[in-house]
Amino acid sequence: MVTTKMELLELLSKAEGGDVDWLREGVRVLAQALMDIEVSLQAGAGHGERAPQRRAAHRNGYRARDWDTRVGTVELQIPKLGSGSYFPSILEPRRGAERALAAVVMQCYVEGVSTRRVDDIARCLTAWPHLRLDTRRGPVRRHGLWHRCRCKPDLRRKGADMAMTRTLGRSGRMVSALGFGCWAIGGPWQSDGQPAGWGEVDDQESVAAIRRAVELGVSLFDTADVYGCGHSERVLGQALAGVRDQVVVATKFGLVFDEQRRTSSGVDVSPDYIRRACEASLRRLGTDRIDLYQLHPGEVDAAAAEPVLATLEQLVAEGKIVHYGTSVEAPEMVRAFAAGSSCVAAQQQFNVFGGNQETLELCQQLGLASLCRSPLAMGLLTGKYRPGQRLGADDVRAATPYWDYFKPGRMEAWLQQVAAVREVLTAGGRTLAQGALAWLWARSAITIPIPGFKTVAQAEENAHAMAFGPLNDQQMREVDTLLHRQAQP
Repeated sequence: MVTTKMELLELLSKAEGGDVDWLREGVRVLAQALMDIEVSLQAGAGHGERAPQRRAAHRNGYRARDWDTRVGTVELQIPKLGSGSYFPSILEPRRGAERALAAVVMQCYVEGVSTRRVDDIARCLTAWPHLRLDTRRGPVRRHGLWHRCRCKPDLRRKGADMAMTRTLGRSGRMVSALGFGCWAIGGPWQSDGQPAGWGEVDDQESVAAIRRAVELGVSLFDTADVYGCGHSERVLGQALAGVRDQVVVATKFGLVFDEQRRTSSGVDVSPDYIRRACEASLRRLGTDRIDLYQLHPGEVDAAAAEPVLATLEQLVAEGKIVHYGTSVEAPEMVRAFAAGSSCVAAQQQFNVFGGNQETLELCQQLGLASLCRSPLAMGLLTGKYRPGQRLGADDVRAATPYWDYFKPGRMEAWLQQVAAVREVLTAGGRTLAQGALAWLWARSAITIPIPGFKTVAQAEENAHAMAFGPLNDQQMREVDTLLHRQAQP
């Protein structure tokens, strides 16, 4: 067991020429070292107190001043090992093992991961945000010239470097911790004679928003064949042309619709229909495979899942889909689907106001990712709606029986809850929407919120939430207190 800082640095220094295996081992050792000295790299940890425990630090050969974390920023004292940039490159560790060490620690903070999740820390090796660093000369110590390095996410970055990542369930595939839901960009359509879209949309703006999201590191897009009666899939396919292999495309099946009339009515999950629906989605998306194919209609009973799973497994074998999941959040359906070898995710409604706790726990037990739809409460958690404000007649939120966020007589009560948690969710420079997404990330390590969007501005705001990471434990407790509920496990 490596127990001293010097031994740790020697191990890190062995990583040369992109030898990632050595560096991974170094990071695992680093994770253990951080546990030993009880350093929390969660944003806001300690609330101004120095995180390291000096006694534990000295016991393991670390100087407490080497590990100094504060609210909203990570401060590390690292030696200047030569001229040039103070930004440490973990891909070129020969530039200084000390800087390699600091880079990994900074990445852990920006990702908002727990130091106890060694695998999460190891994944920091392959992608880390560009940081804006402010250095100032510190006192000369007998150990050499030290500089204090303050780091925080650079929200001005246009690249994908600042994206948080999570595992897409049992697939092992890494995706951005934030997905984008593509219901709204489908435009107007009707289901059983009622509005089912989010009003008029600008397809060019939708395409630009998707492409901007990809630039900012979003790598999962969730749509359905019925959204806009095929229109959402077409827009998404157009936007992802040229970057298809960089992202995970998820869509759904099971609701019958007329693409020309833009109307939907009825359910069909027969093997023949699933195959025809899959082929049609592949054409509209302009792709040769669907990464995540999900059951859509909630009317399907878990007892009917067996022939559906058999058909999905055949589509996997044929290479037309890669994985599958269920958008029906009933625990019995999640359990039935999880019996399939290629099932990797279940989708459920979850946001600050609550969700299906049983389904979330089941996903955790079964190794499934939890794709969280309505993470912003159909837009209520963006903060842009006021009491008495009404939606357009072609907006599904105005008439749906499934949500009452905008229902007259109920909207005011929901807005009171928004006001109650606003201060906590916007702490640290977040917008209200970013705080709502951060709550979901802190709620569980398997949650992947999939907020909807219509504009580039919305895409940028949501994607930038990843640079802040999850809420901390105290903020989570404060939200529970303000909403008068027991702390969540």
